[in-house]
Amino acid sequence: MSAKPNDSTSAKAKIAEAAAILSSLDFPLGKDDFRTKLRQDRICLVLLAVADLSPSTPWKSAKVHGEGGKSHAPRTRDIINFLNKNYGTTMSSGSYDDIRRKNLDYLVEAGLVVPSARRAGASTNDGTRGYAISKDAAPLLHEYGSSKWPALVKQFRNSHVSLSTALQRPVTMQMVEVTFPDGQNFQTVDRSTQQDSEGDNRGIPASLRAETQSPLPRRHSQKRSCSGPFTPQSRWTWPQPT
Repeated sequence: MSAKPNDSTSAKAKIAEAAAILSSLDFPLGKDDFRTKLRQDRICLVLLAVADLSPSTPWKSAKVHGEGGKSHAPRTRDIINFLNKNYGTTMSSGSYDDIRRKNLDYLVEAGLVVPSARRAGASTNDGTRGYAISKDAAPLLHEYGSSKWPALVKQFRNSHVSLSTALQRPVTMQMVEVTFPDGQNFQTVDRSTQQDSEGDNRGIPASLRAETQSPLPRRHSQKRSCSGPFTPQSRWTWPQPT
């Protein structure tokens, strides 16, 4: 179903403000996975939902898990319900995995959101885990529009790798060979060695790394390769069986 937000002035203004925050942190709005207006609006809406900000709620009221002894860590389905109620979207409750893969994973990698806020160590597929605004990002939201905001943006960018930079790092992947019972060989990525060009995994979210893994072929022994900068759209090239 359609996930287009309503066209009310207050909703459009709130989304534009969220976009301004993301852009100030070198979030790749307008390129990569966020070239379309729909995808740009969606990532902004998810940020607003995690912060519990309706169109009329001021930025200083953005909620942070544990702040003031209060709990606020919405699950993916909670985020969908919030947006349908407050921003007029009509997302299906079954879209929860899209919310995580196409939005939350990016916000987590950018340092704006923390996963498993309800229960540390919860697995990716644990439906009870919740997401929350990170402690580092909270001042950016609370002080948006104030005289303190530019300095807070600079401070955040000095201590976090921007998402645009992270997604453009070339990735080095070592291949391991697997031998099937019939003697055929197959090469796949050794994810324990998967690193970016700076020798670490900061630029490669675990959930995004996992998405480049394709299932083993059932019948044919083939090699696959991936080159160029890593993006969640990286696709393995499979030779056609002869």
